[in-house]
Amino acid sequence: MIILMNMYTGRYITEQGNLGHEAINMFRADDGKFYIWLNSMGVCSNKDADNSTVIMVRSVNAKLYKVWAKAECCRLCKGAEIPRLRKNEGVEDKLLRYNAQKELRVTYNGKDPMDQIYKEADMFATFCSPTVFEANGDIYLTSDKALADPEKCIYYADFKISEAMRAYIGENHAAHKDLQDFLDTPAIWKEILTNDYSVVEKSEFNFFKLLRKDRDELSFSNALAYFIQKVGLSSFLQDCLQLDAAFLSDSYSLLREKNNIDISFWGARHVVIIENKIDANITVDGRQSIDRQIKMASDLYFSQLSDSARKIKETELRSVVMNYHGDVSQLSKYYFFAVAHLLNQGLSANGIEAYIRCFLLVPEYAKKQFEADKDGCYTSPFLLSEKYKIITYKDIYNYFSSVEVDDRYVDDFRSALKPLGNEFNNELEIEMKRRFVAALQ
Repeated sequence: MIILMNMYTGRYITEQGNLGHEAINMFRADDGKFYIWLNSMGVCSNKDADNSTVIMVRSVNAKLYKVWAKAECCRLCKGAEIPRLRKNEGVEDKLLRYNAQKELRVTYNGKDPMDQIYKEADMFATFCSPTVFEANGDIYLTSDKALADPEKCIYYADFKISEAMRAYIGENHAAHKDLQDFLDTPAIWKEILTNDYSVVEKSEFNFFKLLRKDRDELSFSNALAYFIQKVGLSSFLQDCLQLDAAFLSDSYSLLREKNNIDISFWGARHVVIIENKIDANITVDGRQSIDRQIKMASDLYFSQLSDSARKIKETELRSVVMNYHGDVSQLSKYYFFAVAHLLNQGLSANGIEAYIRCFLLVPEYAKKQFEADKDGCYTSPFLLSEKYKIITYKDIYNYFSSVEVDDRYVDDFRSALKPLGNEFNNELEIEMKRRFVAALQ
């Protein structure tokens, strides 16, 4: 059997000082073996899971997972099958689990995992494995065939990880062959030979982490708009967004949440839109249609016109998108708003697209889920998605690291941008290793 396990998903591990149980998975015990904690609660009553292979992953989104490691020949540990009961029940079961796992006599650097590392724990491991292999680089598994690309180390299998953060893949499962081929590819893996107990420096602290907003779109949109104002709109538009002289010649108002747009720049003859996505995806709005979105734009920008003049403007607005196809979403809605604004400013519908620039801002580690063409524009089934150029938080971080900003909070802002600009957000793994090693000292 193959078991997929999603690591570091519980909110408790973001609390100050808490140590995720699965941190133990990457370290050899003093007896030379690896002991594997299976999320979410450690307990495994599936007898077919004995002598399985566990693939440890981290979720990038609902269909894409970063592969962390694999543990082979995993045998169920004593006590792993004893179920967890809620509320006041199961006191005896806890003691049974504790006593069964104490019989394993496992230590790490001489310390007992239940009494000294995970204090007051009634168990510490689900499986025992002779060997664990780390992923050799940035390797991904996806359940979406459209995302699969082995040349980019994105491998497909037809799986779904449950709310319990695990998936059991037996030999008759549709994903088994693909996952077995994946496991049997030597280039993907490198064996963990020795423990690395070196002390890991604590990750940078900033007020985003303090407020638990370090992946919050609203907070980052607010901060980004604030610091763009600090450096100056022209500098940001030219040096970060790489806009041409025609756009730079206009005078803009920078607005947050105008017509629900995250960040937008409104000029007399130009519009620039930034849609910010950190952990969310673009989605189809079943309540919307092209006609409804055109009416929304008309109500916002043409309501002061006579009925006949308004109909003319609506016809011009529709003509701009008549050759485009796809599902409506917030991307098409915002583009309609930009076109309507410029029509209201007196621009002709003919060639009006040259006066609009749209950007989809995503973390560097999430860009794999947003396919782009050779010009970096978003290719998807959504109407007008090709009007949005994909930029990442790496671009934003590099820009704000290269300019001087006279503000006491800019270092916190840069620190918060940095993880979103990484190929993969591994801050949590680093912090869990730091806490585990600290518990061994």
